[in-house]
Amino acid sequence: MWHAGSTARTSSGSPSREHVAPCAEMHVAFRLRGPAVRLIDAGREDAMGFAVAGGMRAGYYVKEVVPGTITVGAQFRHGAARALLGVPADELAGRHVRLGDLWGDAVVNAVLSELQAARQEEERLRILETFLLARVRPVRGMHPAVAGALAGFDPDAAIGSLVERSGVSHRTFISLFRHEVGLPPKLYARVSRFQRMLKQLEADPAIEWATLAMDAGYSDQAHFTREFHEFAGVTPEAYRRIAPGAAHHIPVNSVQDPRRIRR
Repeated sequence: MWHAGSTARTSSGSPSREHVAPCAEMHVAFRLRGPAVRLIDAGREDAMGFAVAGGMRAGYYVKEVVPGTITVGAQFRHGAARALLGVPADELAGRHVRLGDLWGDAVVNAVLSELQAARQEEERLRILETFLLARVRPVRGMHPAVAGALAGFDPDAAIGSLVERSGVSHRTFISLFRHEVGLPPKLYARVSRFQRMLKQLEADPAIEWATLAMDAGYSDQAHFTREFHEFAGVTPEAYRRIAPGAAHHIPVNSVQDPRRIRR
């Protein structure tokens, strides 16, 4: 679970924007102070209200950042979507939905009111944890073929080796994996590799790009640069100049269609 506040400002005083890179997990977020959550994806801008669920994705989206906001949220392990949200992971993949559409507005508004009334970060997180635990419903466990593949998942492993160990056909494995995780295994491996690379870059911001590309498992630096831009919306050099305070949240200053930004 997490608790975040924004102090982002622009010279004009208007909201700023940030690219949010994929993090290989689903999440929910509750805006406790400030305006409704506004997201931009593939050029489409949506007001999501004050409580939102985000599915697994393989590309960045753009979030409007307003000074003075307070948001709390939680990221979910694989398999939690059906138990907590009542839908399979693939139904939410690549998109955001209002939590009221999943749980009902009355339920969401009640917990929002309780969270907003809390004054301390620890109290808000305790309320959120209690609420989420109460939402868990008994569901069937994750399919063993997928659970086995996710245990110690190696993004550099050949998908064929995962299929062979799963005991099911290639087509069945891909279908099961997508249903349980939200992405097909090959795409999930790419996102996981990107995750691994970001962690290494965060630990050593001055690392040489060629070294980082090799260590992270990319075939060459060109492959690394393409993947970086696809997932982050900026080039590695632009990312280094921006120096985000949080690895997956990349401040950008543009009113263009975010999908056309190249830096």
